[in-house]
Amino acid sequence: MRFMTKRGKTSPDGKHLLSFRYIGDIRFGPSFYRLRIDGRLIKDQYFAHSYMWSSDARFLAVQKWLEINPHHGPHTAVMLIDLNRDVYTEIAKTYRGIASPVRFTKDSIEYSKEYIAPGLPPIFEERRLISELKEWNKVEFFMPTVEMQSTRPGNEEHQK
Repeated sequence: MRFMTKRGKTSPDGKHLLSFRYIGDIRFGPSFYRLRIDGRLIKDQYFAHSYMWSSDARFLAVQKWLEINPHHGPHTAVMLIDLNRDVYTEIAKTYRGIASPVRFTKDSIEYSKEYIAPGLPPIFEERRLISELKEWNKVEFFMPTVEMQSTRPGNEEHQK
């Protein structure tokens, strides 16, 4: 379930805020974005605007661009983020296709894969038990320096 506020999308429990910052468009394709969770920008990653919260808001699943070069892609994955631990794993990696989160159940995540490559099925869904996902990595957030913060608009005393 998605809730919209003026600043972004809130989690079902109201404790987390998700926002997308438009970066650009893939040539002849969709847009890509940077992602903020609770005001913290995820470092060096690009996302589509497809996401889903688990009902308890512990997990956020979002479509991640693995390749934004139009001559090599699309390559996408579903990035599953455990918000209690600030860790993530990538599932449903596709080559020349689009992976999207579909739904959470009590103990699993379901996602779809849609391929554009010849010889592959056009679209299908899969399910993974969350407890069986083993390769979790720490989410890296961009940390602005003091100098960067002092040159932001609205901070005129540092721009004299």
